[in-house]
Amino acid sequence: MMSVAPIGSAADAAGYYSHSDNYYFLGNLQSLWMGEGADALGLDGQVRGDDLTAVLEGRLPDGSRLGKEINGNHVHRPGHDLTFSAPKSVSILALIGGDKEMLEAHNHAVRIAAGYVEKLISARDTKDGITSIVHTGKMVAAAFTLDTSRNLDPQLHTHLLVANMTEQDGKWKALATDYIHNAGFIETVMKMQVTLGKIYRSALRSRVEALGHEVEEVGKHGMWEIKGVPEEVREEFSSRGREIQGAIGAEATLRSRDVAAKDTRRAKVDPSRLRLMERWLGQMKEKGFDLRAYQDSIQPSEYTGQEKVPGAVSVLRNTPVTPGLTTSTTTEQEQGKVSGEKQAPAQPRDRGIHLTTNGRFEEPLPIPEVTEAVRQAISQLSDNKTRFTFGELMLTTAELSEKLPDMKDIRVAIDASLKDGMIVPLDSEKGVFTSRIHLLDELSIQALSQEHIKSTSVVSFTRPEQYAPPSLAVVEQDPLVLMNAPSGVAGIRDLTTQLTGISTALGRDVQVLASSAERAISLAKSDTLRDRLISRQHVLSGDFHLKPQSTLIIEGAERLGLKETLVLLGEARAQDAQLVFLDSAGRQANGNAMSVLESAGISRSRRTEPAPGLEASVVSIPDKRERYESLATRFAELNGGSENVTAVVIGKREQSHLTGLIRNALQNAGQLARDGVDIEARHPVWLDQRTRRMPGSYRPGMVLEDRSDSRNRQSYVIDRVHEDTRVLSLIDGDGVLTRMKLSDVTADWRLFNQETLNVSTGEKLLAVAGDREHHLKAKDRLEVTGISDKGIEIRRGNDMLTLPKNQPLYVTHAYVSAPGGRDNDRGVVLAALNTRDISGQTVNSLAQSGHRAEIFTAEVQDRAEARLQRMKTNVSPVQLVRTLSGQDNVSSAVETLQDSVRTEAGLAVWRAVNDQRTVTFSPLVLAKDAVKYHPDLDAIGDEINSMLKTGELLQVSLSGEPKLVARSTWEMEKAILRVVDQGKNTQLPLLDHVPEAVMSGLTDGQRKSTTLVLGSTDQFIGIQGYAGVGKTTQIKAVIAALDTLPAGVRPVLTGLAPTHQAVKEMSDVGVRAQTIKSFIVEHEQATAGGEKPDYKGQVFLIDESSMAGNQDTAALFQAIAAGGGRAVSMGDIDQFESVDVGAPFKLMQERSPMDVAIMKEIVRQKDAQLRGAVHDIIDNRIDAALKRIESQPGDRVSRDVDAIVPDSAFQETTTPVDDIVADWTGRTQDARDRTLIITQLNADRRAVNAGIHATLAERGELGEKAVRVPVLEKITHTRHEFNQTQAWQSGMVVKRGDRYQDVLAVDRNGRTVTVRDEEGRIGLYSPRELITGDVQLFHRREIEVRAGDLLKFTATDRDLGQTANKRYTVESVSETGDIRLKGEKGHTTINPKDVRAQQHIDYGWAVTGYGAQGASTDYVITLEGTEEGRKALATRRAFYISASRVKEHVQIYTDGKQDWINAVKSPERDIKTAHDALAPETQRKQAKAIWSMGQPVSKTAIGRAWLRHQNMHDSSLTAKIIPATRRFPEPALALPVYDNNGKSSGLVLVSLVASNEGRLTHGETRMVMSERGRGALLQRSKSGNTVVVSELSAALDAVRNRPEDGVFWQVGTESLSAQLIKVSGGERRENEEISVQRVSRESSEIILPETEQNADKNSAVDISHIREQDEARKRTEESLAADAGKSSGEAAEPLSVKIIQPTGEELNIKPEIYGADGQKDIPEPDKNILRSIASSEERQEIDPAKLLRAGQEIDAGRGADISGVSRQVTELARNERDIARQTNSIEHGRLPEREEQSLTRTIQKER
Repeated sequence: MMSVAPIGSAADAAGYYSHSDNYYFLGNLQSLWMGEGADALGLDGQVRGDDLTAVLEGRLPDGSRLGKEINGNHVHRPGHDLTFSAPKSVSILALIGGDKEMLEAHNHAVRIAAGYVEKLISARDTKDGITSIVHTGKMVAAAFTLDTSRNLDPQLHTHLLVANMTEQDGKWKALATDYIHNAGFIETVMKMQVTLGKIYRSALRSRVEALGHEVEEVGKHGMWEIKGVPEEVREEFSSRGREIQGAIGAEATLRSRDVAAKDTRRAKVDPSRLRLMERWLGQMKEKGFDLRAYQDSIQPSEYTGQEKVPGAVSVLRNTPVTPGLTTSTTTEQEQGKVSGEKQAPAQPRDRGIHLTTNGRFEEPLPIPEVTEAVRQAISQLSDNKTRFTFGELMLTTAELSEKLPDMKDIRVAIDASLKDGMIVPLDSEKGVFTSRIHLLDELSIQALSQEHIKSTSVVSFTRPEQYAPPSLAVVEQDPLVLMNAPSGVAGIRDLTTQLTGISTALGRDVQVLASSAERAISLAKSDTLRDRLISRQHVLSGDFHLKPQSTLIIEGAERLGLKETLVLLGEARAQDAQLVFLDSAGRQANGNAMSVLESAGISRSRRTEPAPGLEASVVSIPDKRERYESLATRFAELNGGSENVTAVVIGKREQSHLTGLIRNALQNAGQLARDGVDIEARHPVWLDQRTRRMPGSYRPGMVLEDRSDSRNRQSYVIDRVHEDTRVLSLIDGDGVLTRMKLSDVTADWRLFNQETLNVSTGEKLLAVAGDREHHLKAKDRLEVTGISDKGIEIRRGNDMLTLPKNQPLYVTHAYVSAPGGRDNDRGVVLAALNTRDISGQTVNSLAQSGHRAEIFTAEVQDRAEARLQRMKTNVSPVQLVRTLSGQDNVSSAVETLQDSVRTEAGLAVWRAVNDQRTVTFSPLVLAKDAVKYHPDLDAIGDEINSMLKTGELLQVSLSGEPKLVARSTWEMEKAILRVVDQGKNTQLPLLDHVPEAVMSGLTDGQRKSTTLVLGSTDQFIGIQGYAGVGKTTQIKAVIAALDTLPAGVRPVLTGLAPTHQAVKEMSDVGVRAQTIKSFIVEHEQATAGGEKPDYKGQVFLIDESSMAGNQDTAALFQAIAAGGGRAVSMGDIDQFESVDVGAPFKLMQERSPMDVAIMKEIVRQKDAQLRGAVHDIIDNRIDAALKRIESQPGDRVSRDVDAIVPDSAFQETTTPVDDIVADWTGRTQDARDRTLIITQLNADRRAVNAGIHATLAERGELGEKAVRVPVLEKITHTRHEFNQTQAWQSGMVVKRGDRYQDVLAVDRNGRTVTVRDEEGRIGLYSPRELITGDVQLFHRREIEVRAGDLLKFTATDRDLGQTANKRYTVESVSETGDIRLKGEKGHTTINPKDVRAQQHIDYGWAVTGYGAQGASTDYVITLEGTEEGRKALATRRAFYISASRVKEHVQIYTDGKQDWINAVKSPERDIKTAHDALAPETQRKQAKAIWSMGQPVSKTAIGRAWLRHQNMHDSSLTAKIIPATRRFPEPALALPVYDNNGKSSGLVLVSLVASNEGRLTHGETRMVMSERGRGALLQRSKSGNTVVVSELSAALDAVRNRPEDGVFWQVGTESLSAQLIKVSGGERRENEEISVQRVSRESSEIILPETEQNADKNSAVDISHIREQDEARKRTEESLAADAGKSSGEAAEPLSVKIIQPTGEELNIKPEIYGADGQKDIPEPDKNILRSIASSEERQEIDPAKLLRAGQEIDAGRGADISGVSRQVTELARNERDIARQTNSIEHGRLPEREEQSLTRTIQKER
């Protein structure tokens, strides 16, 4: 562990740390100078006492001294003691066992940790009056390694004494301290104490494990111990730890432990080494632990994957192991110097770790046998797929090995194959590969094709009587023909017959290659083709040959693989033969060989004759059970007619399930007898030479048949598969057990699956294999005509046969097949297709089974029909490699991809970066997270440095702490802003005029939002709305408006949202919706397949946009932009943010030109107090909100007669879960139905749900019958956490695609996971190489379900008709596991016991806060707290969500009221975006603070006087009057400044001073704005025109002379954009000339023209009185602000034009919409802002009594002869109270809003 303490005395430190009683067993003094700062001072090697004292006293080599003189005494803090303590078991082995390598492991870990401490070294730097904290990275530290605790227990620990000095730009300074902002060096160390401790322990652990020890977790924060040292032994030597724990308790904080360690410290006693060792050995003996025996049993690890492990050294290196620095071993002289002769009795032993001379592990060489198995595995996988995973390659290698190899050896062999180029990586994580075989095959196909075309001619041996038609003439000329073929079987047969006739007419020999046995039967119906057919199996058999100058017609060419195509081309080239490829555009084989031929220059012949297409209709039924039953019923209706009926579904399990439903339907229809007979049916499993040797090909229960003797077949049932020995245990027909080696299984043996098949009269069967004994051929179609004692009577065409009932038969039911699995010239196809399977290729495959198809799917009809028109294409391997690498040359492409593979350390850092949940993160945290994926912190540090150099990571200093930003985050944000900008003014309005009827009854915000959506010309717009403002109503208004358009031009609304709850809410409104992630996946799949999605005419409504992160938003916006769609982002930046990195919705509102409408009129809460509470939470007035909530009457909720009513709506309790259960169950049924329970933790949600179920069952309110069903609970990992083997456990469930697999075993040594799917197939995962999003992991548990329970789905499955968060009431349960559910839209039945996909269910009474966002209900019960994991979620955002869901009453339960309130009040991090960190606009924050101090001009006496003098009206002015401060003693006129995006950028402050004539004039002009500021708005437009001027005086003249026009003052060099002009509510006057304003710092007078009416107003004013009032007002404000700051519990910040802390919240001054009266309520300003403003630059104390006196009102009636000046001063004084009181109205702290006057007006939220 690591502890932190200040160094008490510089003088005493050297004596204490170098005292001999600290070094009993370490030999000479273990001390060393460390850090670059120490090097700069010339301090190196062992620490001398006088040097240490001088450094700690702050003395420098030039004689100067750091510190300051106070009352004649020199004051300088010595520094800080950071202590790194080894785990007790390590201390025991190092000190009692004398293990030098263990000591060096500790020393190395300290060096690593010290390197990260050095990253935090900082100093204060002041430039131009601005003080900031800068990181120097130059540490001066002395390390002392000690060996005993105060109680003389063995305790190896190192004191790292960090001196209070560092060098910055050649100047020595003290370390930075900033306890106010928690930003100095030691403050940062305290924040990072846990992280630094983890870094030390991780570095130590990697070395300890490399030494052969097994470790175990023993506590939080990564605490571990060596497993071989018993716990009782460790406890025996931990007396000091017991003392500290006894003083503070087990759950104390680290800081409390540090304090207790000091308080309980006592002086050491100095016994002899020998006596102490005797005591230790005796203690171990008493515990029965033989240390020597344990040490002798340890075998060092030969290879752990580490990139560096130095040899055994016993001294700390003087340079901390900082990323980028390599540690070298010490010399023999150094070792002798430090180790000396003093050693413990137990002598060190040689661990035998095989290291190279530079301290690195030797790369293990691959084992030849395993290398050969990898080669065969690559070949095997390449035969079946073009891409395969690391896990598939590992499993196949293991299967093909003669004996089961070690997984580590397989990894080594795979890595060697990668280096040799046998496999090509398709990603940087080594997760997916293609093979060199594929690339060579594809390039060979291209070369052979081109050569064949050039050198081969189609020879005519006879003159044909009639030449081919023009569409087929190519067959007479080209040696290679690629032709589009019909999709129907009859059309294929006719075309093939026609082509055969053309070639035979030329005298050429013709053969036809059939794509399947089924197709061969169909083609054989043609007399011309019958004798020319050959099977595809012959192509790869080795004996395939063509005749010279012959023609081969390949039917179904789209199914050819690359290898088959290459064989065909090679044979054709050798024989000068012609190849005719007929592409029916069905489901493609891997590799897309036809596209490879096209890329080689073979033109595709498209026949011009129209071919009859498939008549397809879509039947959309969301519920899967209902969909299958409807298909089965339809099958029974059509069966027995004149047309063939074929059912189609993909997947053997689905085919079996659908077959059962069809048989039931046929029985119900009387077409199939109910009484049948069960027979044993066998289905062949096809094996080739390789798969016969693989143990995974065999499973218990399968049948092996020996067919070497055709007359006497022998059958054996597989009893067991011995994977380790590669032996099968077989049982013959007599029950005799035999064994057979896999190597003895030859081609004469056949493998079958066996099942029991029920056969009835009327049954339709299909022969699946040839059966000579019973005269059956494969693919024979059979119909059962009767069942008798003789057997099963069947009809095959016109033949009648009898099959035995008691013998195995090679048949199956013939109702269902895969797409294209049955050939019919005509017929009806009933296909049940999942959404992903709907495509043009599938339709073409269905056409081979009939001429008409009815497609049953869960997809809605129009989308399904659109999908049927799409053609998916598989990218060939060469195309894929070129695309991924960006290289056209294949060799260069392969090299690029190989170079892109990350090292182990690089991959660990990259994954740790992706795991970060914040935009900025500490390099220490990054290293700590990276070590979870790779143990070598040296290499990780090097990689972080490398990524900084290459720009993959960007470094920035925030709050005195070094932070990193991923460049990918920065680039994604820029991409989002770029897409929004490019979409400006690219669209036509959806409506030219919005019907007034649509607007009727809408709030002002709803009207403006609706107007913006319907009238905007931008591709991307936004709607910012508080919770409960009626976004649903607004969406309905948009729908109603669009419904007025004709159907042909009406845009389609599509809903997108990051959560299923938000999707449900939009679906309930009538908008077809899906999650953002599912839309992105569909878009990427479509584009990967060669499609170009068209979104023109679609409007995407993106709800809850604040919950979408950068990655999803960037991908979504780019997809919509590419497809020509338009989008409306809707959300609330005050609600929950994305769990992923970034806040793009906030980013777009602040830094993009996106038009954003504001919806702030809350309509959800019916009660004024509740509505006010929500407003209070938004404005961060937590106490006021709670006061309103507590004022709710408890009887507002209907309760049972005997129910206990809570004392308060905010209840503190030690049992919040039980109280919530009691509260809910005590309500009436109607109140229960209207109540939503919200918890922040999933654990609390489960506990509340379980409690409600148990209570209802106990009361008898649920049904008596109960069933326990399995449920799956998703494991919410970070993005890459599943790449750690430690994250996997046996019993978990894996979902990959739509397949579910059970985790059988986790091999942590080999880092593999063994899984089994629902069909019994075994698979292997290598977690380290898994790709992000490739799998989902679930825990499995059981819940009890009864009638009356409330259930919800926890995952969406469109094909099953399941929608996440949709709640159902259980109507009934059955013993078979069927659960009948009743929902809002009807009934459904599920069976989680049988259907794994239906296990995504849970109780539905309570939800989490994230799940509740978007919901609305009458009553809410919420659990808010700070105990355990609740504290991390105790935030203002969570409180906002919970309180804003309710309409009538909210009940809060908490485990600690004040702690929770304090947590909610805690400010959250300011840095939300990479732009906030890398391109901060700190002036905006300062401008926001200044703006919050001001009042509208007409609300202040000075302002009103100024208006009168200027002869101005205030109705359209945007300015405020800002009171004076110490630094700026004159009041100022504040004008809001905007950038060219129309977003707030800061303020212009024009000081108001007195001229010599006594008139108010403007003096200095100060710009408090970001660099992007362009124009200051003085006046809003009422006329639709806006004037732009370049001088302040001209701007004031324009305001005076043009009261109806908008007025902008250009304050930047760049012209004002149209987007900026729109802020004023008008358009720019074309005749206005723009000149650049150079801000003058000289005062200029503002003199109004003298008239009778204003003569009195313009008379000279005694400005001294005004200044006195300003001073009084200023002091009053500062007092109030200071009090507010104190009450908020935060330190004050100075207010100046420049800001010191660069991490502050950016200004978000955004214009709002004024009401008719031009004013809004003025809110109470944020206390943090008040506190910031109140703190002057000097941070002086203010006397509250003096402030009160200064704020007293001046008596206005002291005499009758008061002059006009004195009356004016009196009025000023009286009205200055408006500022001093800091009124609580809503407008306070915000810029004025502008009036919406056009459809494309920018409307923004200001905060």
